[in-house]
Amino acid sequence: MLNTIIIGAGQAGLSLSYYLTQKGINHLILEKGTVGEEWRSHRWDSFHLITPNSFTRLPGFPYKGNNPDGFDTRDQMVKFFEDYSKSFNAPINENNLVTSVARNKEGFLVTTNKGKFRAINVVVAVGAFHKPLIPKVSKILPKDIIQIHSSEYKNSKQLPKGVVLVVGGGNSGIQIAVDLKNAGRKVYLSLGKLRIVSRRYRGKDFMEWAELMGVLDRTTEETSEEIKNLNPPALFGKNETVNLRRLAQNGIQLLGHLEDFKKGIFIFANNLPKNLEEGEVSLINFKNTVDKLIQEKGMKAPKEKLEKAFKTNPKMIPKLGIKENNITSVIWATGFQDDYSFLRIPVFNKNGVPVHKKGVSKIPGLYFIGLRWLSKYKSFLLCGVGEDAKYLADRIAVR
Repeated sequence: MLNTIIIGAGQAGLSLSYYLTQKGINHLILEKGTVGEEWRSHRWDSFHLITPNSFTRLPGFPYKGNNPDGFDTRDQMVKFFEDYSKSFNAPINENNLVTSVARNKEGFLVTTNKGKFRAINVVVAVGAFHKPLIPKVSKILPKDIIQIHSSEYKNSKQLPKGVVLVVGGGNSGIQIAVDLKNAGRKVYLSLGKLRIVSRRYRGKDFMEWAELMGVLDRTTEETSEEIKNLNPPALFGKNETVNLRRLAQNGIQLLGHLEDFKKGIFIFANNLPKNLEEGEVSLINFKNTVDKLIQEKGMKAPKEKLEKAFKTNPKMIPKLGIKENNITSVIWATGFQDDYSFLRIPVFNKNGVPVHKKGVSKIPGLYFIGLRWLSKYKSFLLCGVGEDAKYLADRIAVR
């Protein structure tokens, strides 16, 4: 009989395990793959962090490399998680897929592909990116069109020759489009609403400014639903601000939001100029906010270097024929949906979202960690998950 079972050996599960280990609490991490599996198997080959290495701060294991302002690769992050787990001998049972969690008289019965486990407490640490969310229009595309989700993309070699349509203008979509262009592929990128910020501005990274402004520590209770649902800022994993007009001039054809597919033709909304302009307004607002902070606090900060302006609107393309444009592949960079189907416990609201307060659910002994806005904006980030882990470890210790 275990005190605690943690489901998932990513940043959240490992952080909690660190604190439980410090407290001498008997626990076990169940991981469907190996340590850092999501980073290992659901990131493309050229992937880099979009937060600076200095913000890789797990409990008892801050970044110790020689490139704090850089952005580690996928493989470097996998090694980081492996090293972290070894640093305190995290009790991990790998390749152990949890298929159900149910309550029993003692606490919880956790069933996996390797057997059954019993524990007083269960912590769900599977993060926020579960099942790929793919639009219904994908079901009516011709069968000879290769379709993959961004979480399955590795590199251009896994796709057939021909033109690639990337649908989704978030960080994954933009970065995958750039990766394909760098590999010599012709790419179309379908964009929705955008929020652009400076990668670096007046001597600091966006994340440093966000921390100084208190954005990362903004709590769930004090934040409106409108703010919580804002699109994440578009960021590259390198010291360069996302500039979509520049990408267009360099050969990535931008498109509006994908609306439909009929008779071999993709149909796009006429909203590309608006989306680009709104993204650029976000960039201006961010810079103005930083300038105001610098002035109010009397901070010393270098002046911004002017960047070359790209004001020309990319050519609008309302329709795109598959055969005429030799489109052979579609990558759906369209996000994820939650999947808590293994939880056989009534802990969700009408929208299927776990009900909790700072990760503590209404079911005694059942906890969540690693979710967006678990307690603060930074709850799902490498620099913030440790704070929630400590809070939950303290709750578990007194239960």
